[in-house]
Amino acid sequence: MVASGDYTDLILGGTSYYNNPDQIIEDGVAIDVAPYIDELMPNLKAVLASNEEWRLAAYTDSGAIAECYKFEIGTDQNVGPVIRQDFLDAVGMDVPLTYDDYHEVLTAFKNELDVEAPLLLPYTGLTNYYSIGYGVPCDLKNGGLFYTVDGEVKYAGMEQEYYDVVSLMADWYAEGLIDHEFLSRTTTTDPDSGLIASDDAGVWTANVLMFDQYLNSTTNPDFQLTGTAYPVQSEDTPIMYENSAKATGVGYVVTTACYDVETCLRWIDYWYSEDGTFLANYGIEGLTWEYDEAGEPHLTELILASEIGLPSSLTSSIYCINSGPYIEDCTRNQYFFGEGQRAAMELWDHSDKEFCSEAYPESAGLTVEESEEYAAIMGDIETYMEETISRILVGNDPVDTLSTMADTLRSMGIEDAIALKQAAYDRYVSKGA
Repeated sequence: MVASGDYTDLILGGTSYYNNPDQIIEDGVAIDVAPYIDELMPNLKAVLASNEEWRLAAYTDSGAIAECYKFEIGTDQNVGPVIRQDFLDAVGMDVPLTYDDYHEVLTAFKNELDVEAPLLLPYTGLTNYYSIGYGVPCDLKNGGLFYTVDGEVKYAGMEQEYYDVVSLMADWYAEGLIDHEFLSRTTTTDPDSGLIASDDAGVWTANVLMFDQYLNSTTNPDFQLTGTAYPVQSEDTPIMYENSAKATGVGYVVTTACYDVETCLRWIDYWYSEDGTFLANYGIEGLTWEYDEAGEPHLTELILASEIGLPSSLTSSIYCINSGPYIEDCTRNQYFFGEGQRAAMELWDHSDKEFCSEAYPESAGLTVEESEEYAAIMGDIETYMEETISRILVGNDPVDTLSTMADTLRSMGIEDAIALKQAAYDRYVSKGA
């Protein structure tokens, strides 16, 4: 649609096609909503004034609003590491906490239970869930290796902590503790149910939505899955890396083809109001929700026990809103899950923790010129990193290769890429300052 120039009034997630959301306005696709805030969108104005993170994400570098985003309150950390509780029971061990604990558990799974792939990794290799304890990201695909420490942008491939994680995982692979076929897998999370059903995996990363599917795929009556903690270096060492920098969800851009801008903006603004937020999250009183004895809204059986057999999370998308501009109350999602799923989500949530490093914010966008320079640098670097880390993990290259990685990256221009990301980050945090 964007390429054709034949726009609808609203486009869901329109800025996702651009490295910098200002560009969608400069290209004449979307209007700048910011000039209309005071007169037409009092609810959005109040929402942005109430939350600095949301305000930074909503405004572009030029001070425009290119997309009216969805914002989230409450906990919705629904992806994390899981472990076969029945395997733990069989070897008489507790849920692991430290890297040493994980090593002992995975070793027991391999030696005592003959588990073929004690730890599953995605085809991309390492995931941030297993590097959090070292204070660095390590997922080359999902978010990349850029992160921040006290406002300074860093690239994990230049840091000793990253080398320590890679070295550790290479050792585990050599010991047979990691799936030897991970490079041929096709998913980054939620591995194939058949692999789980065959009792060939002990620990992996999963979405809580998959818990029931895994249970239904197995014939093992003892099958039991539980969430497990992100590994840390010692019981006294805190989680060091905040793995989520996402302040917003997909919203709407109002296009330059919009026939009635005022009506569209007032309609969007309603969903940021208290009434609109409640309607979006819970639907209609008496039909999809009712107050419980404590005076709290509670979803009805129409959502939780669909007569046509739909899962409650899907039924809610029929009667409620799951995308677009509104404030999502993530605590609502607890009704969709069982006790084990809710326990896992609570275990994975670290919203109340303080960290020594944080993920690079998604909303810190590069300019068009910066994007071109960045792409010219990072194309080769990303290829180098993917190939080199994969070879090290599976033992085709020695771990000592890591000792020259920083020099190699410098020669490829990583310091210039870091400077570009730093400039974008500085603009991001200084908006409206």
